[in-house]
Amino acid sequence: HVARNDGGEIELEAEVTRLDERGKTTACSVKVMVVRLPQHDLLGIADASGRASGTDHRSTEECVAGVTRTLVNGRIRSLLQRRLAEKR
Repeated sequence: HVARNDGGEIELEAEVTRLDERGKTTACSVKVMVVRLPQHDLLGIADASGRASGTDHRSTEECVAGVTRTLVNGRIRSLLQRRLAEKR
C-alpha cells in the first residue's frame, strides 16, 4: 500500500500468470494491477515475462521477483507518474 495525500491508498496486486520449466531454465509471467483504495478502482495493469537459469525453488523466486521488480520500477512507475500529471 502507498498512502496518498488525500487520505486514500494505492495498492499493487501481483499475480503469477505463468510458470514453466523449459530445459534448464524457469520461465514466468507476472501481472501487476494498480488499485485505488478504498474504492477499489482499477487504475492500470502491466504484465511482463522473464526467465531465470535453473529449475529449482530459487530459480522460480528469481524469475518472479525480477519480473515484478522490472514492472514496478518501469511500467507501473510511469503509469503512476502519468496519472499524477493528469491530476495537476
